Amino acid sequence: MKKRRKYFLLYMVLGIAVTLLCGCGGEEEQQETATPTSATAAVITTTAAPTTEALPEKDAEGFFVTDDYVKTKGETVNVWTAASESSPIYIMINDEVVLHRTGYDGKWTRINYEDTPFYISSNLVTETEKPADGIVAGETDEMPEDEDTEEDEEEEKEEFVDVTKTRSLPKKIVIDPANQATINVELIPVGPGSEDTKQGASMGNVGSFLGTKEFDLNLEYAQMLKAELESRGYEVVMTRESSDVDVSNQARAELAGASGASAMLRISMNFSENSALRGVMGVCMTRESEYNSYLFDESYAFTSRALQGVLSRTGAINQGIYTTDEMAIINWSTIPVAVIKLGYLSNEGDENALVNEEYQRSVVNGLADGIDKYYN
Repeated sequence: MKKRRKYFLLYMVLGIAVTLLCGCGGEEEQQETATPTSATAAVITTTAAPTTEALPEKDAEGFFVTDDYVKTKGETVNVWTAASESSPIYIMINDEVVLHRTGYDGKWTRINYEDTPFYISSNLVTETEKPADGIVAGETDEMPEDEDTEEDEEEEKEEFVDVTKTRSLPKKIVIDPANQATINVELIPVGPGSEDTKQGASMGNVGSFLGTKEFDLNLEYAQMLKAELESRGYEVVMTRESSDVDVSNQARAELAGASGASAMLRISMNFSENSALRGVMGVCMTRESEYNSYLFDESYAFTSRALQGVLSRTGAINQGIYTTDEMAIINWSTIPVAVIKLGYLSNEGDENALVNEEYQRSVVNGLADGIDKYYN
């Protein structure tokens, strides 16, 4: 009897032990099976994620390399010589012009124009197809192939004109050498209908290092440019032929408007309390000018080409284009107008260069080149 009780107790202990072991094993099994379930979910999540098309490879400039076409969107689109707004503007392009794109990054689009890489803000272009006629701006040698005679092909080439360079204007221009030897004390409205007034004309600045008189220097450059433009077939009107005159800025602008010329270029110098500043600057009206905003596009194009011409010939620092509605000579103008400030008389390097004959010749040739590009 005692043996039976002993075996009974032993069986009960063994049974409890087996039950406990089975229960623990069950938990471990559940945990182990949960792991692959999570992994499977992860795989499903990864598989379900949207796939993206592989981007093109990047080149040394950090641009994604492409070989396709874009179309400009905007009345005047700047084409820059580098992927920076501090770089010179090479040319301005009209709306809906097709260009050959060779690359892009987050901000800039690189194009091939005249076998040279240039750059446009990516916000100002949209992807497009190559035109059916095969003609792309800046790649004018891509004439469509056909079975016409050689004579017909020559006629077609003569008729084809790059839309970015079309400008049917008479080659007659006004040159305004800023300032004069006599201060014009007459107060003139800063622009038509304005109650704000300014002094009629000033003597300009005097060089900080050589004592160069701005009114004389401006006239010297203007006379050289007149001769150069006339040699290139232009008709030139001067607002003054000497420094001993008394002509207000309003009168100069009105003279230009009545002359029959299609544009006016003012030659001027810059000056700053910061003697480290140097370089060439262009100035024209703002797009929102209350006086002559209708001239903005042409004035900006004219200014940018003249500025780029000087930079290309001299390698001077590019101070960019400044827009303002505070200059009477600009506000009173009724034809496209550009003010080119050729350098800082407050900077020793600039003043020394500006009176150097060889440098002067480079500046004048650059201005003439820019004017040629504008008229084309």
